Amino acid sequence: MTIHCCSFATETFKTAQNEQVKYFIKAGFKIENIHLYNPELLDKEFYDSQPYASEKNKFGWFTFKPYFILSILKKLNDNDILIYLDVNDKPLYGIKEYIQEIFVRNKNLDILAPLTNYFNIRFLSRFHKFNLSPELFFSSFFNFQPEAGCIVVKNS
Repeated sequence: MTIHCCSFATETFKTAQNEQVKYFIKAGFKIENIHLYNPELLDKEFYDSQPYASEKNKFGWFTFKPYFILSILKKLNDNDILIYLDVNDKPLYGIKEYIQEIFVRNKNLDILAPLTNYFNIRFLSRFHKFNLSPELFFSSFFNFQPEAGCIVVKNS
């Protein structure tokens, strides 16, 4: 079982991705197990299925994530593990050992998605902002919207 890591960056986030690579290496990843992705690596098949994908709409409203994760998994050995991390996130020392331990203890585990959170108010549509009861609108400032900034997948 080899643990790989990957991230996706547009030109705007290229510096952050290069910095992230340093953190991956400090966390114990070998350079050959670090997979860097960018929009130029999204192929014709992706753009045929997402014809309006662009940086403006987060490359098909983040449909690039499963697409490029799957393209990397196809190149890995069975039971290898791939960690996707948003480009602005930094892996902590010990992440490889932690992930390995989780997957060894849970033989039937194929996907692990530790989530981060953002305030819901940012994601409410205009309709919902104006049609929620005052109580629900106010509570949206305190509730959180999950975001898949870290996804761990076993190639099975």
